[in-house]
Amino acid sequence: YLELSSNSITGTIDESYCSVRLNIYRNLMTGKIPECFTCHFSDLYFKSNFDLNFFDNYDTIGTCKTIPKLKYLNQTFWKQNKIVTEPVLSLIGQNIGYSISDIETNIPFNFMLKANSKFIKYDSYTPNRIIHEISFRSTGQNFTLTPDPYPPLLSNITSNNHILEFKGLYYSYDITEITITIGDKSCDVTDSTFYQITCTLITYPNQLNNVSGTLKVDQLQTTFNLNLDNNDGNEVFNNYTSCPDNCESYNGNICNYNTGICECPKDWTGENLFNNYTSCPDNCESYNGNICNYNTGICECPKDWTGENCYTPIYYVSSITPTYEDGGLVTMNGWFGDIHKDLNITIGNQECKIDTISSNTITCNIGAGTGKKDVIVYQNGITWKSFNFFVYQSKQQTCLNNCIDTNHGICNTSNGICECKSRWTGFDCSSPSNNNNNNNGNTNNTVNPDGSTTINNDQTTYNILITSLLELDINSDTVKQYPLQNNWNITSNDKNGSNVTFTQILNETECQIVLSIQEIENDIQYSFAGLEFKLDKGSIKVSVSIHNYNYQSPLNTLQLQMISNVSDTTSNDCNSKSASTSTSILDNQTLNYISINKDNKILYGRFINRAISDGHTTLITTSLISSQNESVTIGINIPHCRTSCYIDPDFSLLISPDFKSNCNNKSKKYVIPVAVVVSCIGVAAIVTITYFIYKRKQKKIFEKKIINLNNLNNK
Repeated sequence: YLELSSNSITGTIDESYCSVRLNIYRNLMTGKIPECFTCHFSDLYFKSNFDLNFFDNYDTIGTCKTIPKLKYLNQTFWKQNKIVTEPVLSLIGQNIGYSISDIETNIPFNFMLKANSKFIKYDSYTPNRIIHEISFRSTGQNFTLTPDPYPPLLSNITSNNHILEFKGLYYSYDITEITITIGDKSCDVTDSTFYQITCTLITYPNQLNNVSGTLKVDQLQTTFNLNLDNNDGNEVFNNYTSCPDNCESYNGNICNYNTGICECPKDWTGENLFNNYTSCPDNCESYNGNICNYNTGICECPKDWTGENCYTPIYYVSSITPTYEDGGLVTMNGWFGDIHKDLNITIGNQECKIDTISSNTITCNIGAGTGKKDVIVYQNGITWKSFNFFVYQSKQQTCLNNCIDTNHGICNTSNGICECKSRWTGFDCSSPSNNNNNNNGNTNNTVNPDGSTTINNDQTTYNILITSLLELDINSDTVKQYPLQNNWNITSNDKNGSNVTFTQILNETECQIVLSIQEIENDIQYSFAGLEFKLDKGSIKVSVSIHNYNYQSPLNTLQLQMISNVSDTTSNDCNSKSASTSTSILDNQTLNYISINKDNKILYGRFINRAISDGHTTLITTSLISSQNESVTIGINIPHCRTSCYIDPDFSLLISPDFKSNCNNKSKKYVIPVAVVVSCIGVAAIVTITYFIYKRKQKKIFEKKIINLNNLNNK
């Protein structure tokens, strides 16, 4: 209800107001009243809600198409001194009015839940296949409806110049619920009632005699045979005789349309086998796309629903926006359904006190704490849990190696990023920069058929590989593992090879992964989850997208594993140095790092502990899977996201401060910037690998001249 009478309001009203019972009596409004209201203007009391304005059509009774349905819908309400949730008989649809008193029927509806689209009857209702007559006094329209599941019955079909008319029982006023197939052709439904359907068969099937067809109404269907060689308005059945109670809907029975006898399968008998028909609890088919298995009487629930009648949501949390260590508001996004009985949220050992809740978002307030915490959500008798999903955030972020010292750079404590001074570069400002040397001609970047990227300079070769995607259970045990290497198909490749796209479908799933590798031609700024980053010219952006991953359990999560390694070849100059690795991984910091040092060149990996999960920013964690002298394997832990996750690590290869540019006058190549960036979309990672190679040309002159000073003097 929206009460705005006697307010001197100006302006117009549009159809967005059709879903409320509106009272704008005595205002200054103009224009036209939407027909969703004017079609009920034969009800003078209802019409008076719009009186004493300046509308153009106040004295006109409009027309509106009413599409009613009777359904069982789950509803939570107060009953016998407690809150209960149970199915109630509901009249739903389009343009069904604004008052219970406007409805004339033998069903005593007692509450308008949503104006013009939903009325309910709180009392219990037992499915009995009774056909109800419903009339709307204000529009003068009459309808025949039943809420009970019953396949459509056919009495006859006529055809006239591509127009087919079906007569029978248990049809629908909503043409979007009806599908008719004749042979291999669709018949487009143009009009329908409870007793009759009209459709247009634009193209006839190749076979005209004894053509099989299917009539489907709201998930229940029946089959038939007809002739289409006589289309002058005659019946087109091929001696069609309807079988009792549409026997074909059950147990694999076959209707003999010539005799009208239901031909039963082995172990079954009877006229129509209804003695073996089993109904599902509370007419499960009225909810959420559920399907009743009439052989077993079990309600087959769609994704994200469970329970005897599929009323209970299988909920999950896909993202969390945490708070700082002094506590505060926490936001959880995911799927929680519309029923929240006994809702309780625990983070660590503290209760998170509920602030707001909807089907997709919960906000709650938590006290002070530190570190990683388990998250437990309980409602409707079901517990959802995720280990170490919540991480208290530190207001003061630290930088890698504290940016060496103030001569090298300054740490931005708000994001943990070093702001390097001139002559220095890198994640910790430890590498000397050489802005006058930009020749990367001695660097070879190769995109391999397995989706990896190889960067080679001199005798040092680094590889970046996205190796596998794992589904982990609540105990972090692997329940599914998908190798990503050697399964790619190249779908596009530009002329110079600077933009390559791969795709693959995970084995025995509908999950698609797309990998694209693109070279960046100019310096760019990019942002991710509220953080700003610079990507230098020469960067190679590697994007990975994962779509429609189907989890085995709502408690499960994903882990994307990546390997960074360096070849074990050793140079024979003064920069020769064995490979070594190190890590800096802290849960409460925005940025974590790994590094591989070889021949005074250091590969840094920076991992951002943020992701975008199903459109919302959330914190993630990074795990060190293994570390050897020449290789580091990292696991990026991704929450239970259904549509998309974005993550954003990056890598840079820099020279060490100990790097010598000249070894006993021997030629030596320097390191200049080249970058590789990997982004994940759906599950997306952006990896930046900056490979610095500095080159200084040096002339070698090895000529010995014997100069005769005497001869020179003679000259």
